[in-house]
Amino acid sequence: MVDIQIIIFQNEDNPKLTHNTNDSKRQAKPPGFLNPFREPLVRRYNIPFKAEQTHCPICQRSLCVLKTRKKRKIKAIGIGTFIAYETTMYCPQHPAVGSFKSRELPMIVPADSNFAFNVLVEVGKLRFNENRQVAEIQLILLQKHAIKISTSEVEVLINNFLFYLPAVHQQNNDLIKQYHCCPVNFYISSITYLNYI
Repeated sequence: MVDIQIIIFQNEDNPKLTHNTNDSKRQAKPPGFLNPFREPLVRRYNIPFKAEQTHCPICQRSLCVLKTRKKRKIKAIGIGTFIAYETTMYCPQHPAVGSFKSRELPMIVPADSNFAFNVLVEVGKLRFNENRQVAEIQLILLQKHAIKISTSEVEVLINNFLFYLPAVHQQNNDLIKQYHCCPVNFYISSITYLNYI
């Protein structure tokens, strides 16, 4: 069972009039002003990811905590922004066995990224199926999915998408042959599918 703690971060934008000082006059924001590149009010979850292995495979003793990573902020479509509490376990009697981590987290997000696979797929669809520009993708992710992302991060995800696309294609040649229509959409959706096999 996943224990979820909900933390609500309030939006700091205040459309009310600001006071005037003798040194400088601040202009008030018009009513209903919203910065399109500011992350909206979101719920941020703390989700623990623990190793499925609880005992040492050699001596059958309970594993000990090696380290806990508590500051990895991950953004995913459908979940939003959450903090992954990743706990690494090990056996102090048999350190040569290595450490044990959760197998769920690598299925959601790549090891070197803070954006989930479904964000990667969405960026690829917007760029290559809809021919959207980087700034448009940035705005769509914020407005439609409440995911704040910089233009440089969008470009990195586009490059990562191009890296995953041929790998998925090569691993699914037999499955792709079953589809007689244009398989572009299948390639894109299969990136997420492969991570759940």
